[in-house]
Amino acid sequence: MSKILIASQNAHKIEEIAPVLLAAGFEVTDARMHKLPEPVEDSGSFIGNARIKASAAAKATGMAVLADDSGLVMESLANEFPGVESAPYAAECGGYPAAVADIFKRLEGKSSRCYYVCYIIVYFPDGREIIVNGRVYGHLIETPRGSGIFGFDPWFQIEGTAFDGKTFTEITNEDKHTISHRGSALKELLDELRALS
Repeated sequence: MSKILIASQNAHKIEEIAPVLLAAGFEVTDARMHKLPEPVEDSGSFIGNARIKASAAAKATGMAVLADDSGLVMESLANEFPGVESAPYAAECGGYPAAVADIFKRLEGKSSRCYYVCYIIVYFPDGREIIVNGRVYGHLIETPRGSGIFGFDPWFQIEGTAFDGKTFTEITNEDKHTISHRGSALKELLDELRALS
């Protein structure tokens, strides 16, 4: 396998994933290039949603497909919210700034410790799968820092890494790749893919 399709229409996500695959020697394409429709992600789980996207793209193209699903999880909110519904929840709130304000109302003074989680699946046309995941821990803060908005990144203050105290939008994309939930999952994925060759 030398070619992988990224089952995403999200330019920012593709910009995070594609360079890692290219550097490992894979030829990379994505859902935009193939004009693939976005399937409804209604499984209720991260890996289930990733599988929906990957299997649909694999069936449409006959290619090996990578898909991911990720979200923010607040430990003080039953260790599951907003979780798999992170993006729809933010949209319902009217955007990420409003979603952060709503989360702090729900916390009612409890700890804002949280983590980002990412599940990645590579789905092969014959039905085989590789599944990996990654996490990064931090705290949600009420005032965003850094430039740009990609998910909850400007409000996610990293802990447990060399970039403690910074938000994801205060570090470079290259540095983010080395510690992020998606970056950690991709490292594990490359190990799995190398084992196949």
